[in-house]
Amino acid sequence: MRTSLKLKSISLGLALATVVAASPVLFAQTDSKSDASPETMETVAQLNNQLMEALKKGDISSIMELYTDDATLMVPGGNTLKGKKEISEYLSKAGSIKTVKMDIVEAGGSGKIIYQVGKATYITNVDGTEKEETNDFVMVLKRQADWDYKISVNSSH
Repeated sequence: MRTSLKLKSISLGLALATVVAASPVLFAQTDSKSDASPETMETVAQLNNQLMEALKKGDISSIMELYTDDATLMVPGGNTLKGKKEISEYLSKAGSIKTVKMDIVEAGGSGKIIYQVGKATYITNVDGTEKEETNDFVMVLKRQADWDYKISVNSSH
């Protein structure tokens, strides 16, 4: 299994991956419930780091590079977005992320599908008001024809 990702930087993975421009980006991994291989964990970590960097920069196009064309994003409040166009429009209207920390509780899968379950804590800035939130998330990554993984389903609540 190829573990390198060419994914060019992204986010909102976390519906949290819901926004833009972050300052310090933190990534924590807790694999106590994970039976994932080291290669799978490396793939998940690489994708998450690319997502966080894109969020940090507020780079929506880099975020969208991490999603499949037909991706689904389920955000808090019961909204479901389908495809890169809807997800990109949503991200363009969201506030900016100042900081974010992802704790991976479980990861697994192999071959064509990898999943991760975790908690994301982030501080957003919407209309000049900072707000800290913590969301649980589930992200499904699909292997592409070039063997890179992209986000197919991203759900946060």
